[in-house]
Amino acid sequence: MKKEKLGVGIIGAGKGSWAVRGHIPALQKLSAHFTLTAVSTSAMQSAKATAEQFGIAYAFDNEYDLVNHPSVDLVVVAVKVPAHDHLVRTALEAGKMVYCEWPLGNGTAEAKALADLAAEKGIRTFAGLQAHALPELKYLKDFLAEGRIGKVLSSAIIGTGDNWGTSLPTESLAYLLDPKSGADMMTIPFAQTIDGVEFSLGAFTEITAQLATRNHAVLIGETNREAPLLVNDQVLLSGTLLNGIIFSAHYSGGESQSHNFYWSVKGSAGEIVITSPTGHLQFGKLDLQVSFGKDALQPLVVPASYLPDEGGEPGLCADPSRAVYYGYKEIAEDLAKGTNVFPSFSYAVTRHEFLDQMITAAASGCGLTIKND
Repeated sequence: MKKEKLGVGIIGAGKGSWAVRGHIPALQKLSAHFTLTAVSTSAMQSAKATAEQFGIAYAFDNEYDLVNHPSVDLVVVAVKVPAHDHLVRTALEAGKMVYCEWPLGNGTAEAKALADLAAEKGIRTFAGLQAHALPELKYLKDFLAEGRIGKVLSSAIIGTGDNWGTSLPTESLAYLLDPKSGADMMTIPFAQTIDGVEFSLGAFTEITAQLATRNHAVLIGETNREAPLLVNDQVLLSGTLLNGIIFSAHYSGGESQSHNFYWSVKGSAGEIVITSPTGHLQFGKLDLQVSFGKDALQPLVVPASYLPDEGGEPGLCADPSRAVYYGYKEIAEDLAKGTNVFPSFSYAVTRHEFLDQMITAAASGCGLTIKND
């Protein structure tokens, strides 16, 4: 018999963490489906502090006690990417369902091995590609499919990666500058955005890419230390989608005083513009506008039917937990209905593979055909 509520245990729920800012507020809003039963960090004092702050029953200073606790059905891995492999494996070996934040692995081989292990054990998995669940993108997809701006001709994005500019506030973020971490502008905000693009507009059939590092040093404010920037701070992708749409996206490191995220979708009868104060599409702070013919842009209001939990108005959860909330809501529906709407580990592998294809295209300087199974 299926449990009415799933017990959730979060690994990596220290003060100020993504788990505390994104996952815990989202889960609290979905108490009809989930019970947050346990948290773990590398220090018991930190774990207990989080547990006490949010009324969580169990606190642990190691992953083994959490994944093996009988109250935990779903393990959430929300730590730095290099630790994903060990923690996900530990949870899978304990027979628990796993939600792992994106990127799933530190590279494609690691991600594929985790997906294969989950498949071998027959365990449900979920990868933190939250843009899929955003009401705004679901509405955009439907709006375009209905031909509201005619035939979609082209689309372009200009975005920024806030942590890959000329400065960082704290040493705790310095790992983002190291390619060995698996966490950079291309693998995090850019990859999340391109996943949202393919969800809304369709898959790529052909791509070209350019990758570059234009700034080579980052000042860390906390220590006044200058750290080397060893990852790309310029990511440029162009290509063609399945339905012939011509697409381009350019992400640059740092923040912009004009647009940190600007996405245009042009059709034969109009245009949609999506903007956000952040280049992280998965944070869900999206503003939609539309123009028809030569008319000026006007707000494109997401219908209340797409926002049943928000009274027709965005704002159920404080950003950035709103997108995470909708992700967990899809997970609850998937488990109740036996569907597979929210991205799985197997799907995440395809996202890793796409990044590899971009790297190949950039290195060759030639266009690359993308196979879609």
